[in-house]
Amino acid sequence: MNCTNCNIQSQPNSKFCQGCGTPLAQQQSPQQPGGFQGGNYHGGPYPYPFPPPPPQNGMAIAGLILAFIFPLLGLIFSILGLNKAKQMNGEGHGLAMAGLVISIVYMIINIVAIVLMLVFLQDFIEWVERMATYYQTI
Repeated sequence: MNCTNCNIQSQPNSKFCQGCGTPLAQQQSPQQPGGFQGGNYHGGPYPYPFPPPPPQNGMAIAGLILAFIFPLLGLIFSILGLNKAKQMNGEGHGLAMAGLVISIVYMIINIVAIVLMLVFLQDFIEWVERMATYYQTI
């Protein structure tokens, strides 16, 4: 390698010119962090960069999460996720279906629980009224 300042030939691995002492520009091959050179099993570089990650269906993910917390919102987001999955060639279809089913099941369980609570509450109110009239007669 020749020095750019004095044009004297230097040793191949030297970092400074032997004639004038100026730093020599080192030509380094591009390295990845950690010293890994990359390449395939033949030792050459990869011919193509890594592909980008596939797009995610955020509506389907939100629908599945909300199905456990707020079933009505989970149902809405899961339906939106199904529509978006059609646009994305099926990406997130399973998540959206799972959110849809879980939302519907949770809503049915909640409705049954509310109806049962109302029935038991009405029975409890009637029992309290009977006890009140019973103790008033004593």
